[in-house]
Amino acid sequence: MRNHRLDQLMRIVESLPALPTGHVNLLRYLDDPDCSQLVIGELISQDPALAACVLRVANSSFYGMLGRVATIPQAVVLLGTHAVRSIVLGAGVFRSLAFDERHWRCATLNVWSHSLQTAVAARGLAQRFPASRMDADAAFTAGLLHDIGKLLFVRHMSNTYEEVLERHRSEGQPLCDLERDAFHVDHAHLGAALGEKWNFPQQLNQVIARHHSGPAVSANDTMLQIIELADVLARLTAPRASGQVCVLVDRISNLLQDFVGDSHVRQIVLQVAPIPTADARRCYANGNGTADHKAGARFGADEISVALDLQSSTLREAIVLVCLSLGWTPISDSGAGCGHVLITDNDCDRDRIVSSRPTIWVDELLRGRAGDRQGCLDVLELQQRVMQGLGERNLSDVHHRSGIWNSLDVSLVEDHVI
Repeated sequence: MRNHRLDQLMRIVESLPALPTGHVNLLRYLDDPDCSQLVIGELISQDPALAACVLRVANSSFYGMLGRVATIPQAVVLLGTHAVRSIVLGAGVFRSLAFDERHWRCATLNVWSHSLQTAVAARGLAQRFPASRMDADAAFTAGLLHDIGKLLFVRHMSNTYEEVLERHRSEGQPLCDLERDAFHVDHAHLGAALGEKWNFPQQLNQVIARHHSGPAVSANDTMLQIIELADVLARLTAPRASGQVCVLVDRISNLLQDFVGDSHVRQIVLQVAPIPTADARRCYANGNGTADHKAGARFGADEISVALDLQSSTLREAIVLVCLSLGWTPISDSGAGCGHVLITDNDCDRDRIVSSRPTIWVDELLRGRAGDRQGCLDVLELQQRVMQGLGERNLSDVHHRSGIWNSLDVSLVEDHVI
């Protein structure tokens, strides 16, 4: 039996207008190899909101030009026409869905911020696989548009969707499962329906539809693997923005098993983290994103670190990435007392734990089936506990002192880019 909400959503998809005319025209120019970047820059400059968006992406930490790109022509040259095309397309999607400030946040969900972070991470990961000849620009586009299905839920089913998000947070159930329970469709397949409406390329629609399908589906699809990993990296750094604050432990294991200690992936996390990159790099020892006991001695008495004592290498790596994204140094722990906060397994020897410092037990961070390692890691709770253990009042204090992505979100609302 079809759900009345599903019927309503499908009617909404069918009734949506085409992408804004100005964006469609600009996309045609961007697809023309004979069109100069100067002309493209002039066209973008005619749309103040879109121009502001392009400038802010160009000034993000990923491109290393914080605050130094002042004009649209400079931004177009730096980003390249393919990345600019993705931004124009993404902004056009938001406008077509008639987003405004009233619909911008739903239970702290911020699809645009999460999408930008995923896009940046996807481009970095695609560049990590040169042998696969992966198109980094295509990966950026897929990352930017992978969660567009959430926009319809937020725009047209906001009250019910807030309840769905809260159930995900409190129960640890996968968000897609809860969406299907409430609407008979999840945001991935709803996003693919939007893609078909707007004639997105088939590969892009497949990635949107399948980015939560898991390893059985993505095993032979490099693009899909990249988007899955980029999505998880963005969720580990800023879980509130995605609305998916809990990440399946088995998904973490599948996606990170080949990247434990990978310096390239850790650098990507620093680039998409919602804190100043310089602050994060201050805590980035030995060029690989972690520090052993000897490397830990390089930091002064005022430097704060987080000690890890975990048996699961992939779960440990996920927590390393969370700590790095907050600007704190994750270090190995052998019970010698290094680090100001200890995150440890229940399986570890409690007699070795130094009781004078805050201790976070991993099992307390798992949601879903109690004590089940196949449950979900509550990333938001992990962030809160780490910050509390380090003496920070709350995460908003940390993000307020940042932050390329937080300022980007506010500016997008003010400029009505959406």
